[in-house]
Amino acid sequence: MNKPTGWRFLLVVALCLSPVGLAQAETSIEVGLTGLIGQHDYPGTNDTSGGFSPLLLLDWNMAAPDPDSNSLVVGPINLHLSTLDGFHMEALRLHLKNGPDLLFGAGVRGQHGRDKKDDSGLTGLGDIKPYATLNLYLSNQPRQTNLAYDKRFLFVLERESDLSGNHNGVTSRLLLAYSYLWPRNQSRSLLGVSTTWADQHYMQRYFGVTAAQASASGRSQFAAKDGIRDVALHLKSRCQLSNRWALYETFDYQRLLGDAADSPIVDPAGSPNQFQFSLGLSYQIK
Repeated sequence: MNKPTGWRFLLVVALCLSPVGLAQAETSIEVGLTGLIGQHDYPGTNDTSGGFSPLLLLDWNMAAPDPDSNSLVVGPINLHLSTLDGFHMEALRLHLKNGPDLLFGAGVRGQHGRDKKDDSGLTGLGDIKPYATLNLYLSNQPRQTNLAYDKRFLFVLERESDLSGNHNGVTSRLLLAYSYLWPRNQSRSLLGVSTTWADQHYMQRYFGVTAAQASASGRSQFAAKDGIRDVALHLKSRCQLSNRWALYETFDYQRLLGDAADSPIVDPAGSPNQFQFSLGLSYQIK
């Protein structure tokens, strides 16, 4: 679960996108405000915080392939920009006649790291500075920031790697979700489950305790190994208030597992149960 990514950077990216290119495909642009009503400050803590930030959602989608023919398209097929999830682009789409699509994409996402000022329990453990990640993913549908999925079933297999050298770690996540369009008012809902595997570099940075950290913090030394980091439940909805206005609601529950749950940072000082709840109000420009 991530806090809103670096929105200033994403606003610059949005301004750099060609208006001509946007006009050549189906485009949706929404702006507004989002509020984190409750989110854990870092993985494994009991403490929660909230706050408000600008909301920008942009989806640029090329025309869907002919369902009655096979096709392979290479190039910028779809672009997605969100202050909540970063910048992503699908660059390859394989369509099989009367079968599912397969899309390969890549993106960049901002991570807020961990600040020892967030919690007195982090004393002696040092900071994890904010950093950027590279995301490579395979999916059966284009990423949609406004939840406008064409098909009801969605799967995403995603690999996320550290770009900044902060921890040089890698995580892999599998998401399975069901999307539903409410016919009465065109509102949308998404219910999903996911699980995330993390390598030893990531696990040690977030959940391990070195000898120096143990001496400074009073916690036990702990070497975190690679493995399944968590399982999670996701509920997202977009309530259409009018032709232009929409209300977004997001609820995420994450259960830490393995060495993530057994870490001295989490047990007994924190909690393996992690929650996030947010609300957003948006106005559709296009």
